[in-house]
Amino acid sequence: MFFRVLISAFAVCAIGWAISVLPFFFSEMAIARTADRVMLGDAFPLSTLDAVLQDGGGDAPKRLRSATLAKVAIIQLRIAELTVSKMGAARAGRALTVAKQSILDALKESPSESFLWLSLVWLDTNQSNQLRYLRQSYKYGPNEGWIAVRRIWFALKMFDQLPADLADCATAEFVDLIRSHQYSDAAEIIAGPGWPIRELLLKKTKDVDDVDRNVFAKFLREKGLDELVVPNTEPAWNRPWQRG
Repeated sequence: MFFRVLISAFAVCAIGWAISVLPFFFSEMAIARTADRVMLGDAFPLSTLDAVLQDGGGDAPKRLRSATLAKVAIIQLRIAELTVSKMGAARAGRALTVAKQSILDALKESPSESFLWLSLVWLDTNQSNQLRYLRQSYKYGPNEGWIAVRRIWFALKMFDQLPADLADCATAEFVDLIRSHQYSDAAEIIAGPGWPIRELLLKKTKDVDDVDRNVFAKFLREKGLDELVVPNTEPAWNRPWQRG
């Protein structure tokens, strides 16, 4: 009789635990799925992102697991980006503040999240903080290609303020884009934030594989950048059959 009562009590507790925990578990799953889709570039309206966070316990972030805190930070960052694009940075102060705090909370639990460190470079306007965050991003994600494309834009925009070690990281990351066959991204970068230091970036490609250098040069020509000469490749004006 005693064991029957004990088993019944255990069953009641288990059911109660499931009732209290399962909704929270499914909410965390929704947060994770939404964050992953945000990172893939899927578009969401602000109302949907807000609803996902509220359903996941937006008012009680300390209950979330560390992995989920990072997902929440990604969603809050996207909310801030959408708010800035809709209202302008001057009127998006609260969204920017919430996103920054959410990222800082996540990094306390998971300090190796390179993308979150990079996001702080955008959210913080203090130059010394930006350099510190950029250094942390390189420290924890030196070879993550999907981060590199975004990170190098920030790094090259502030290249003249970078200390020598970060400047080396930025130029090396540009070269690594070519080595990893991300020729289009590298061409966009050299035509964008890399334009003021284009000669330095081109010089850094001299030790890249011949095939990669020639393919990269082809991408530059396709962008109309015939005046840029990749080391150890033939200038476009010497190859009239390849001109536009």
